[in-house]
Amino acid sequence: MRGLCILVLVSIALLTSSITYAATCTVATNNFNFGNYDPMSTAPTIGTGTNLITVNCTRGKGTMTVDLSTGGNGSYFPRVMKSGTNILTYNLYTTASLVTVWGNGTGGTGDIVQTFKNNSTTTFSVYGQSTAQQNVIPGSYSDSITVTVNF
Repeated sequence: MRGLCILVLVSIALLTSSITYAATCTVATNNFNFGNYDPMSTAPTIGTGTNLITVNCTRGKGTMTVDLSTGGNGSYFPRVMKSGTNILTYNLYTTASLVTVWGNGTGGTGDIVQTFKNNSTTTFSVYGQSTAQQNVIPGSYSDSITVTVNF
């Protein structure tokens, strides 16, 4: 009888060690604001934001990839804000150096890969720049970007 008891305990231990839990994460975003644009300025308009994307993971651990969509223009190069039929070109970047366009990791864009753990919150800053000396009329320009987090 003792041998049977040991066999049952080993089987339970093997079954328990194979259980995994799917990660549970939520994403929250804030609006990005470039501020006022001066079409006469020779310098591009730089917009920065801190903690604009927040990923809260309440279960699991692993690696997440954070992608940004092209926006309404359907292209990363450049993205376009609109005011009616008027456009203002811009882009969003992974770092303050404004070198890598934040996209989905394809077509010359980069994305952000970050590890996460159970009960963790990770925040990401978004950096933006609009091209200098665009011939635009006054208005309120906007675009809509979708944030996708794969984990």
